[in-house]
Amino acid sequence: MMRESFATMKNPISPSVWLGAFLCGVCLNAAPVNYEEPSYEYNIFKKGSGPWNNDANWSAKHVPTDKEIAIVRDNVGAVVSTKVPPVSGMHVGGLGKSALTISAGGSLEVTNKIRVGRTMAKTTGIVSLEGGYLRTGAGDNGSRLNVGESGTFSSTGLAYFRSGTFEGGISVGDSLAGTGVGTLSVIGSASVIGGKTPKDAMTVSPYGTLVFELDAEGVSTIDYKNTAVRFFKGAKVIVNGAAYAGKNKVIVLVAAKKMANDGAVLETTGFPEKYEATAAFEKRGLVLTIKEK
Repeated sequence: MMRESFATMKNPISPSVWLGAFLCGVCLNAAPVNYEEPSYEYNIFKKGSGPWNNDANWSAKHVPTDKEIAIVRDNVGAVVSTKVPPVSGMHVGGLGKSALTISAGGSLEVTNKIRVGRTMAKTTGIVSLEGGYLRTGAGDNGSRLNVGESGTFSSTGLAYFRSGTFEGGISVGDSLAGTGVGTLSVIGSASVIGGKTPKDAMTVSPYGTLVFELDAEGVSTIDYKNTAVRFFKGAKVIVNGAAYAGKNKVIVLVAAKKMANDGAVLETTGFPEKYEATAAFEKRGLVLTIKEK
């Protein structure tokens, strides 16, 4: 039987492709095999509720290091009230109340991400910033505070920014139904929130909710004016002005260098009768306008 020549084959493969594949195989076979990937260990917070900076409260018998992922899960609460060593990553969530609190005087840097939620049904994770400092993506890798991350099971992530400073990227909610749902609440005007590097960014998924609770003077801005923010279709933004007592005011709720809105649902609620409040997406970001009637 006559065989087709290379030139007469249907959809022939280019010689350059064959050569590239051959060289790639040579390179792979010749690659050094004595390199080492970094390995990370889990260090689990064991005490029901207590200070982070206590060796006895952790499964490894020492506070987490930059080679470890800190785990706060299943009805425990870790409180950071002093500056503690950086950690590689964090998982917060599980059965019962599983919470991380950064209180006044506390400082925690996370090289990679914080996952708030757990790949386990009917679990919850909570992160509260109450006067301290929290940084995610400290390795300048764009890792985020992932509020409500759970790719397979229904899990809830909650984050509250009441005061203090947060630096890093933020992702609220997961992208698929029946997986992770998340709510980030900015409460009052005493927080500093935003990106630190160009890699830091923010997204709010269809299963994510962003809440702004005003105090008498207003509410803190989520500031990504040097990077990007995206709201996916179905994402929710709720602005509660029940405590507001100021004059006419324009507040940039979310500032962004590049703002994308695919169809977020905006709601203003609770404002005293004398005010009219509207929230809208503008070129500079998500803006709240308050006017006295």
